[in-house]
Amino acid sequence: MFSPEPEPDAPPSPRWLPPRVANAARRRGVELIGLALVGAGGAVAATLWSHHPDDPSFFNATGEAAHNLLGAFGASLADPMIRGLGLAAWAVPAVLTVWGARLAAHKGEGRIWSRILIGAPIAAPLAAAFAATNAPHANWIHPFGLGGALGDSIAAGTASLLPMSLEGAILTVSLGFGALALGGMGFALGLDRGESLSILRWMGIGLAEATRKTGALLLGAGGAAARKARGPRSARLSTPDP
Repeated sequence: MFSPEPEPDAPPSPRWLPPRVANAARRRGVELIGLALVGAGGAVAATLWSHHPDDPSFFNATGEAAHNLLGAFGASLADPMIRGLGLAAWAVPAVLTVWGARLAAHKGEGRIWSRILIGAPIAAPLAAAFAATNAPHANWIHPFGLGGALGDSIAAGTASLLPMSLEGAILTVSLGFGALALGGMGFALGLDRGESLSILRWMGIGLAEATRKTGALLLGAGGAAARKARGPRSARLSTPDP
């Protein structure tokens, strides 16, 4: 039997654009996507900033007009985010804006999907749990804590597992989730080793400068208090001989 003749190799697919033009077009497309993400992050931030608990949404049926800057759509978007994550909902516009700026500047675009799809869903609940361990401020008008319903559940469940007093458990949970949320947000925002070291260096320089200025203020205040306690110099001099 005759063996079949090998089929000729398929011709290379034609290039519609020269490589340089194709690369430039790809870069411009990535930049446009980055600008769109920055705009989306700004829109989500506007909905969260203008959120009002009385606005119509899936959880609140009312016939009144929405106070949200994006109208009924913004109210329907912000309400479940605030209810679920509390202040940690601001992690969503932060991730969108930072990654939009990264794409526009072509910094770290190769790791966007792994960081967003893995890091963001983990960092947001961690941030919510940390926020739940802090006391709400006077302007917080919601029936749940600063971490929303999800943050309250995670923080309370974790604190109940610790064999210590309630105050100690809350402090431990707060410190633990704060550190985890900080690391998770750094991962979700795409920080690499060099960027992380630069941020830590900047924080160290700022802390050292703040410590120096605080020490100088304390020394100045101590010197002024000592001089005031000694009284004026004229009062400490003896009366000259006639």
